[in-house]
Amino acid sequence: MPIPSFEGATFSGAGLNLTFYTPERESARQTVTDWIRNSGEFDAVVDFDEVLRDPGRPTQLHPAFASEDHLHVNDAGNVAQGNAIPLALFRTDRNPHLPSGKDGKIAEHTIVDAAGSGTKEPD
Repeated sequence: MPIPSFEGATFSGAGLNLTFYTPERESARQTVTDWIRNSGEFDAVVDFDEVLRDPGRPTQLHPAFASEDHLHVNDAGNVAQGNAIPLALFRTDRNPHLPSGKDGKIAEHTIVDAAGSGTKEPD
C-alpha cells in the first residue's frame, strides 16, 4: 500500500501546532511509494495514494476524503479504501497461505458507499 499524500496535514493538540508536510518529506514519500508500486517485492499492491489523493493537488488528500487534520481520512475515505481492495486477492487458489474454501474463492462481496448502503456483486 503506497503512502497517501499529506500536504496540509496539521496536528493542534496539547498546545501544539505541528505541520507535517515538507518538500523533503514529499520526496521521500514519492520514493517509497514508487518502490512499493514498482519493486515487484509484493504479490499485490492496493494503491491508496491513487484512490485518496486530490487529482488537482496530488500532494493532498481529496477534500471528500480528508478529516479535519488532513492527515487521516474520514468515513468516506475509509469506504474508498475498502472499495479499492480487489477481493480476488483473497481467493484461496491465488494465495496458498489462506485456508481453502469452496472452489477456492469467496462467494460474493458488497460494495459500500459513504452513506453506508451497499450493493451485492457476484464473484
